[in-house]
Amino acid sequence: MKDEPKSTNFLGAPLGSAERAMEEQYLRERGYDPDHFDQVPAEERNRLLKEAAIYASSKLEEIDAEVRMVHKLHEAGGTGHSAVD
Repeated sequence: MKDEPKSTNFLGAPLGSAERAMEEQYLRERGYDPDHFDQVPAEERNRLLKEAAIYASSKLEEIDAEVRMVHKLHEAGGTGHSAVD
Protein backbone atom coordinates (compact mmCIF):
# COMPACT_ATOMS: atom_id res chain seq x y z
CA MET A 1 0.00 0.00 0.00
CA LYS A 2 1.34 3.39 -0.98
CA ASP A 3 2.04 5.94 1.77
CA GLU A 4 -0.48 8.76 1.66
CA PRO A 5 0.75 12.30 2.31
CA LYS A 6 -0.31 13.58 5.72
CA SER A 7 -3.17 16.05 5.45
CA THR A 8 -2.48 19.58 6.61
CA ASN A 9 -6.18 20.22 7.19
CA PHE A 10 -7.18 18.64 10.50
CA LEU A 11 -10.83 19.40 9.95
CA GLY A 12 -11.03 17.21 6.89
CA ALA A 13 -12.78 17.82 3.65
CA PRO A 14 -15.23 18.70 2.34
CA LEU A 15 -16.02 21.64 4.56
CA GLY A 16 -18.66 23.01 2.25
CA SER A 17 -21.61 22.48 4.58
CA ALA A 18 -19.84 24.12 7.54
CA GLU A 19 -18.73 27.02 5.36
CA ARG A 20 -22.23 27.42 3.94
CA ALA A 21 -23.76 27.43 7.43
CA MET A 22 -21.35 30.13 8.57
CA GLU A 23 -22.09 32.24 5.50
CA GLU A 24 -25.83 31.91 6.15
CA GLN A 25 -25.27 32.85 9.81
CA TYR A 26 -23.38 35.96 8.68
CA LEU A 27 -26.28 36.99 6.42
CA ARG A 28 -28.93 36.32 9.08
CA GLU A 29 -26.99 38.40 11.63
CA ARG A 30 -27.23 41.28 9.18
CA GLY A 31 -30.98 40.87 8.73
CA TYR A 32 -31.04 38.90 5.47
CA ASP A 33 -32.91 35.68 4.84
CA PRO A 34 -30.67 33.34 2.82
CA ASP A 35 -33.77 31.67 1.33
CA HIS A 36 -34.81 34.98 -0.24
CA PHE A 37 -31.37 36.40 -0.87
CA ASP A 38 -31.98 36.42 -4.63
CA GLN A 39 -34.29 39.39 -4.05
CA VAL A 40 -31.41 41.57 -2.82
CA PRO A 41 -30.03 43.90 -5.53
CA ALA A 42 -27.11 42.31 -7.38
CA GLU A 43 -24.45 44.82 -6.31
CA GLU A 44 -25.38 44.56 -2.64
CA ARG A 45 -25.75 40.77 -2.89
CA ASN A 46 -22.26 40.38 -4.38
CA ARG A 47 -20.74 42.56 -1.68
CA LEU A 48 -22.48 40.63 1.08
CA LEU A 49 -21.51 37.27 -0.41
CA LYS A 50 -17.85 38.31 -0.47
CA GLU A 51 -18.06 39.49 3.13
CA ALA A 52 -19.80 36.25 4.16
CA ALA A 53 -17.15 34.14 2.41
CA ILE A 54 -14.35 36.03 4.19
CA TYR A 55 -16.16 35.63 7.51
CA ALA A 56 -16.67 31.89 7.03
CA SER A 57 -13.11 31.34 5.87
CA SER A 58 -11.66 33.15 8.86
CA LYS A 59 -13.88 31.20 11.28
CA LEU A 60 -12.79 27.90 9.71
CA GLU A 61 -9.15 28.98 10.02
CA GLU A 62 -9.70 29.72 13.72
CA ILE A 63 -11.23 26.29 14.26
CA ASP A 64 -8.43 24.61 12.32
CA ALA A 65 -5.81 26.42 14.42
CA GLU A 66 -7.51 25.26 17.62
CA VAL A 67 -7.65 21.68 16.36
CA ARG A 68 -3.95 21.82 15.45
CA MET A 69 -3.07 23.10 18.92
CA VAL A 70 -5.02 20.31 20.61
CA HIS A 71 -3.45 17.77 18.26
CA LYS A 72 0.05 19.01 19.12
CA LEU A 73 -0.73 18.88 22.84
CA HIS A 74 -1.89 15.29 22.51
CA GLU A 75 1.18 14.35 20.46
CA ALA A 76 3.38 15.85 23.19
CA GLY A 77 1.59 13.76 25.80
CA GLY A 78 -0.02 16.70 27.51
CA THR A 79 -3.59 17.69 27.98
CA GLY A 80 -3.06 21.41 28.19
CA HIS A 81 -4.03 21.38 31.85
CA SER A 82 -1.56 21.98 34.64
CA ALA A 83 -1.44 19.65 37.62
CA VAL A 84 -3.20 20.87 40.73
CA ASP A 85 -1.10 20.62 43.89
